[in-house]
Amino acid sequence: PPPPQPAPAAPAAPAPASAPAPAPVSSSPAAGVAGGAGDGTARGARTREVFASPDGLATRAVALLLEAAAAAIAERGVFVVAVSGGSIPALLAPELLAAAPRDQLSRWRLFLADERHVAESHPDSSLGEWRRRFLEPAGMGSAQAVGVAAALPLPQAAELYEEK
Repeated sequence: PPPPQPAPAAPAAPAPASAPAPAPVSSSPAAGVAGGAGDGTARGARTREVFASPDGLATRAVALLLEAAAAAIAERGVFVVAVSGGSIPALLAPELLAAAPRDQLSRWRLFLADERHVAESHPDSSLGEWRRRFLEPAGMGSAQAVGVAAALPLPQAAELYEEK
């Protein structure tokens, strides 16, 4: 049988807004990641991190995004990333706007990982949220974000999304 796991660490108190982002409350490599042994050393290996506050999560997530963007742009000239909607645009957009190098944003391409089949103007549109909170304020072009073509029937919209 596997050895007993230690109890999770108690959440730390949130840091003041002016302090640097707190380190994760806990961090561990995720086993079973394709191409890795779960030790966090393989490219693309996943790590689970638990934060005491949304601010700490946002700061860490943006740091990871910017690190990945810089590496992708240096290697391939473009950064392609899938982003979620829901509360994620509100959480990450302010940090991204403050920290992202504006001269590199023209090389970013965002795909919506969980877009709904609704018009971009609809409150449930993840693309609409990303556009309002990040793309437009950052001066990014509309072609840099790929969502679902809500004007088309769903099967055709899905097919078109896959082609992009």
